[in-house]
Amino acid sequence: MTAYKKVLDKQSGELTAAQNIVAGAPDFACICQDTRIVLVNDAGLTMLSSKPGTAHDPAGQPFATLIHPDDRWILESWWRPQEVQPTARLGIRRYCRVGSARAGYRYLELTRAEHAVGNIRYDLIFGRRIEDLRAVTQELQQTRKQLEYHSSKLRRERNKRRSAERSVRRLTFEDQLTRLANRAQFQRRLESALRHASRTDKKVVLLFIDLNKFKEVNDAHGHATGDALLRHIAHRLLSCTRNTDVVARFGSDEFAIIANHVEQASDVDTLAKKVLDTVEQPLHIDGQRLNITCSIGVSIYPDNGTDADTLQKNAALALQRAKSIGGGAYQNFNATMNAQIRRRKRIEHELTRAIAQDELVCYYQPQID
Repeated sequence: MTAYKKVLDKQSGELTAAQNIVAGAPDFACICQDTRIVLVNDAGLTMLSSKPGTAHDPAGQPFATLIHPDDRWILESWWRPQEVQPTARLGIRRYCRVGSARAGYRYLELTRAEHAVGNIRYDLIFGRRIEDLRAVTQELQQTRKQLEYHSSKLRRERNKRRSAERSVRRLTFEDQLTRLANRAQFQRRLESALRHASRTDKKVVLLFIDLNKFKEVNDAHGHATGDALLRHIAHRLLSCTRNTDVVARFGSDEFAIIANHVEQASDVDTLAKKVLDTVEQPLHIDGQRLNITCSIGVSIYPDNGTDADTLQKNAALALQRAKSIGGGAYQNFNATMNAQIRRRKRIEHELTRAIAQDELVCYYQPQID
């Protein structure tokens, strides 16, 4: 005990009781602070083939350096922060190999006790030699199984949460039939595209697409065929666009495209014609040949509006114009459309008022041969 007592004499008297306990331990024992070794008793120094003040003195080293590298994971939970208590408290037992590569390793049963001196917390670690390696092996295997079980459970819970988040996102922002963006996602992406375009001085093109006589397909061939047709059309629209563009389905037979970073006006015509030609290609569904056409209304940022609502309103007006001239065509928005719509609305309003006030008189002239 002489060498160990010389070290103890240099320590503060506040640790005397703990030092005496550690010094009197028959097997390996040590005192640690913040996971670093303060003192090791003579039995421990003998096991480590070390002496205080020499090159192999463990004082000041992390306690983990005394643990076999393959066993260090066993002690990870020991060093988690715990409330400092004024009295010693026994920790959970651990089984691992203690020693050094130079002196060799021995299986020990380790027990940790907390000891506080004022606001400083110390760890008193006691080791008991284990002769029955089978017990140690079983303990280690059980610990590993528990860790693997909890890790697997955490992974399953994490995967469930991610799957639920994806499902919520699909329900919120995807059309369930075609997997295209829905109206809510379309609105978000359009507003984002306009913000980006305002900074880069680029054009954004908005296309509203309506399938002509889709109801007739549904009535003649059934809703299952109609749904299959819509999925095929969605795929075709995606094939016409770039990765930076957005294709959305608003409902029933209504689709929309946001084309970003458009450089020239001619690019708008090229895209609209490509969509018309692609959609009009014959489809074969369940052995049936189907022909469908579409009408397209086009509005351009910033020429036809600088906000999402105005661009959508103008694209809808252009779509109405395309359908009114027979369908199977595209129409770019122009300012005269607003005047025509206002005139039509005014006539409708005046006719409604005239009927209500009995201001209409029917005149006719007999035709005689």
